Amino acid sequence: MRRQIYTAADIKVLSMEDSVRERPAMYFRVAREDPALPTEILRAVLSDALHLMGGDHAQAGAEITGDLSFTVWDDQPSEPGAGLLDRHRWVQAAAAALSVRTVVEVGEHRQELAGTTPTGPPERSASAIAGTRVSFELDPAYFPPHAAISSSIESVGDLHGEWCTDKPMPHTFRDLRQDP
Repeated sequence: MRRQIYTAADIKVLSMEDSVRERPAMYFRVAREDPALPTEILRAVLSDALHLMGGDHAQAGAEITGDLSFTVWDDQPSEPGAGLLDRHRWVQAAAAALSVRTVVEVGEHRQELAGTTPTGPPERSASAIAGTRVSFELDPAYFPPHAAISSSIESVGDLHGEWCTDKPMPHTFRDLRQDP
């Protein structure tokens, strides 16, 4: 059997954004061409908001605002001095990589992103929020035609698994495309 030899020329260094766009299944469990990808992105972001480091749970919720747009909030502030999408919020950063617009609000700070790149410096918001709220507008050019977040809460799946040893925190979920 012939052994494959790799050299530095075989290594392709990708930015986080390029890595997510080339291999979304690594982050969201489904391939780019799967019409369930938008729903899986929402599921992953909401599940991540609910489950904190060390096994703790947050209060969190989500609103579907369009076929490829949603907002997720939680009651947890970002770490002091950390970026708005800090190391504990890598799932949100991966979702931002597949978005044309992401708005991150933490306390009294607000920042808009195109992909994972800030469109300007953080702004002070007139209305401070408790915790963190992130709104995503997924890139329609990236997804297959007619891709949309499922209107069925059941399709979002179980946000808690066997790793939830304590009573899972409740979460709210609304589809504004259907709710009056």
